Amino acid sequence: MAILVKSLGYQPLTSDSATYYSSQDGIFIISYVDDCLLIGPSIHKIRALKKSLSKAYDIEDLGPAKYFLGVQIERDRAKRLL
Repeated sequence: MAILVKSLGYQPLTSDSATYYSSQDGIFIISYVDDCLLIGPSIHKIRALKKSLSKAYDIEDLGPAKYFLGVQIERDRAKRLL
């Protein structure tokens, strides 16, 4: 996966090589084994990223994340907080 996401303009974080970030899109890709979480300000850009990833990998979109690796995710969309 690293080669694909790097070709899409994502770079691994220095502090966590399994997390990638695109400063152009403001999207984080957090990966662990075969699980992936996409976080960013634009759902349209996230959908485009999913489409690009699905060309190389079989992916299953589980919708908005409620849990990731046993951690509950809470959102306040009105305040744009996670």
